[in-house]
Amino acid sequence: MLKHMGTSMKSITLKLANLCLQVGDIPEEWRHALLYPILKTMDWKYSLTKTRPIILLETLRKMLVKIVTKRLSKVIAERNILKGGNHTGLSGGSTEAPLRIINTCIEDAKKNNKELWLTFQDLSKAYDRVDIKIIYEVEIKAQK
Repeated sequence: MLKHMGTSMKSITLKLANLCLQVGDIPEEWRHALLYPILKTMDWKYSLTKTRPIILLETLRKMLVKIVTKRLSKVIAERNILKGGNHTGLSGGSTEAPLRIINTCIEDAKKNNKELWLTFQDLSKAYDRVDIKIIYEVEIKAQK
């Protein structure tokens, strides 16, 4: 959709995105998503277990989130902000270290006949509920 916009629409879209970053808020409509159940089989007999959910989001919202994510990821990677056991999907990153840690824990539990509990936390959407103005200010300060 964005690739097919005319010059004037691109200009308006850019102004809206910049305004969202400056004000630290997004339009109310962007806070809502539409969930559609897609049938896995034609013979679904009205059972939701035979559907696959798909969520449709505003294209401009997705664009703005992608821009903020890309900027934050760049700052986090350049400044080496994440340390220790923090692993992330930053560019150039790898799942090798966390998988090696998990595998070592599993092997140790098996070898020593111990119970093993693992907890994972996905922070990929953690800043969705944070004031976007604060994120923008942190990004500016980190670049200085």
